[in-house]
Amino acid sequence: MADSEPRIGVKSANIVSGGRLFLTSIFDIRYSIFRGSPFHKKILPLTVLLLVAFLLLPVAASAHKVNLFAYAEGKTVYTESYYPDGKPVVAGKILVYDSGHNLLLEGATNAEGLFSFPVPKVDDLTIVIEAGMGHRNEFLLKKSELKE
Repeated sequence: MADSEPRIGVKSANIVSGGRLFLTSIFDIRYSIFRGSPFHKKILPLTVLLLVAFLLLPVAASAHKVNLFAYAEGKTVYTESYYPDGKPVVAGKILVYDSGHNLLLEGATNAEGLFSFPVPKVDDLTIVIEAGMGHRNEFLLKKSELKE
């Protein structure tokens, strides 16, 4: 068996190949081309580290999520803000921008995560919630949903 070929062993089996004696265990697959190579010493640990970081990424990303919902009834816009666990965003900062990214108004959510305001301008409105510690979200309320 050449050095670059895999050696697959069965528990307590002695394999003699090319004058060498190998003791291997079940499911033990060794590629001798990796032994002592840059892959074995540098790339493999980096790959494992990146895999672990990738698996933890969704947990970190969801930790800063906040939900925002807005709708218009008549000449009033209503917002509801809450965390993924259902708890309301208390005293969250609400910012309202027009389609030109001009700040039209700001306010804060109440104890139930609610905030309402009169329609400041009939335009596409971007409503932003800032709940502190990186918790932020936006909601686009289309001009077609607003009444003058």
